[in-house]
Amino acid sequence: MWLTESSWQLIVLCLMGTAVFIGLYSKTPLRKYLIGAVGCVLLGAVVFVVERMIVTESEQVEKNVYDLAAACVAGNIDETIEFVDPQEIVIRETIRNGMKMVDVKEDLGVTDLNVKLAPGGQTATSHFRANGTVSLSPSTNQLSLDYAQHVSTRWILTWRKMDTGWKITDLQRLSPLTGDAISPLAHVSN
Repeated sequence: MWLTESSWQLIVLCLMGTAVFIGLYSKTPLRKYLIGAVGCVLLGAVVFVVERMIVTESEQVEKNVYDLAAACVAGNIDETIEFVDPQEIVIRETIRNGMKMVDVKEDLGVTDLNVKLAPGGQTATSHFRANGTVSLSPSTNQLSLDYAQHVSTRWILTWRKMDTGWKITDLQRLSPLTGDAISPLAHVSN
């Protein structure tokens, strides 16, 4: 694991060091304590900036999950399918058919996101929940029913690093309650 994936521990240590040096300076106003406090603040700032500049493989997969969710909300089928390995025709068609059936509303939220990078760094697994309101798309809703429902879903996506970036090679939908595998297009009542 990269230090930059979880740099907050080091930043907190820098803040604690700053507090210690300020405490020492308040009791004995020596220049070395003041320099120590300023040094801790600067070190914390450098760690923060470096953490923002380095994007690890796990962070890239995490970003892809959020971008995938945004593409679903936008209703952009082509953009959504671009996240899938071109060889995975079944997954691409499943997504295409699902997006033609429903419209995902703006309140979609991705939670409990966990990314695990496999040894070697060429594959990764993302496990997350996606919860939000969906309604029947105009092409599905021939009677123009005002039907919208909050749906809770749980997913495991397997990603492979390719020349064009991280691409989905497997998609598995789980029951949000039991964790059992269900069809990606299954209707789940909440």
